[in-house]
Amino acid sequence: MDIKIRTLQSKEYARVTKLLDGEKCFAYLPDAFTPLWGLTPDGIPKALWAIERAGEFIGAAGYVIAETERTLACIGLIIAPAYRQQGIGNQVYAALLDALRRRGVTQVLTQVYAGQVIVEHFLVHRGFAASSVSIQYLLAVAHAPLAAWGNPDAIVANQGLRFATLDRFPRARLADRLLPLWNRTRPDQPQAWPFAPYTAQRLGRELLEADEVALSHSYAIMRADNQVVALNLNIQDEPMRAARQLFTVYSAVDPAFRRRKLATALKLKLIAHAQTHEIAFLAAENDARNQGMWQINERLGYQRVADLVSYRKMLDNQTTTTNAENNEFQ
Repeated sequence: MDIKIRTLQSKEYARVTKLLDGEKCFAYLPDAFTPLWGLTPDGIPKALWAIERAGEFIGAAGYVIAETERTLACIGLIIAPAYRQQGIGNQVYAALLDALRRRGVTQVLTQVYAGQVIVEHFLVHRGFAASSVSIQYLLAVAHAPLAAWGNPDAIVANQGLRFATLDRFPRARLADRLLPLWNRTRPDQPQAWPFAPYTAQRLGRELLEADEVALSHSYAIMRADNQVVALNLNIQDEPMRAARQLFTVYSAVDPAFRRRKLATALKLKLIAHAQTHEIAFLAAENDARNQGMWQINERLGYQRVADLVSYRKMLDNQTTTTNAENNEFQ
């Protein structure tokens, strides 16, 4: 089947997002393309492709190579439902692997939601094996059993600490304020993708500058000297606002302040905040290996709604590109 692979244009990103959202129970959840959308540092190989058949846009694919492990790549591939199971995905997948082999990649990572049977079968049939699971949760705020947990303000104040919403800080310097906590906490959190230390510029660009970042609904725990020791960062785009939802994209406690119930205090504070700001649902995710956090989530009333499974595969050195797959695009 003749297809064309070309560079994906920025104006087509919305088309890809629509296809991806159709595969998830909630549009804001992460997916295989999430690492590809990120703004990678200069010099990190990356590609985003559009897939066409007879001039019609029918899907997208791409890859990004790990910053600190150049033999590892993350790939994404999505085909419109009407064009699936026709061999198109296999052709594009072969083109992806050939492009990565030429770059010296020996291991490939991708992600899929449990229950996407056709995609899971596609991966397993091609030698991928599940390596980790990220649990997606949703809490109906009105039903959270807050009374059984104690007062989060007291938990924090009794340790000489205080809460602050992130909109209390000058936005221009917010990345500088949060950077030490990010670089101390991100490496030791379970993750499928290897961590590289951030600069304040990169943290601001990737995590704080998006319009959907809800600074007024995101909490930090501060020391008396204004150092941030814990963080709960949330997003709320227009569809989420209409559905009265918040999604926690990052939650962390400085290693020197752990085992003091600060992570629990952050969650309790956010739930109480949601109850007074007409937010009906809170969503969160955490790696299944982080048992302490998902046990707290479930005790608070969060319901497990989806599992995002990471799959890995070691590559051989055999190329398979045909004329239909064209060349590599960047």
